[in-house]
Amino acid sequence: MFSIASDDTVRLRRQFDLANREAMDESAEWPRMFDCEAEKASKCNSELALGLTSNGTSYALLSKIETLKQELEASRLKCRSREAPH
Repeated sequence: MFSIASDDTVRLRRQFDLANREAMDESAEWPRMFDCEAEKASKCNSELALGLTSNGTSYALLSKIETLKQELEASRLKCRSREAPH
């Protein structure tokens, strides 16, 4: 038959209590870590949305510039064709 000395029982109880406190501390830290990461993600989303808005504006401007370049080139070709002797 297996028996445990009273010293072993006390030592096991202390180890259990210590492990239990460590687990409680760690589980209490998870919500804080989650909140911190959620705040970082929210900030990144805001910055991304702002960047996409400015990039969208930049893209629209670049698109307009490209359209104007094409119109200018078409006008040049039209003028050249008018100037060329027939």
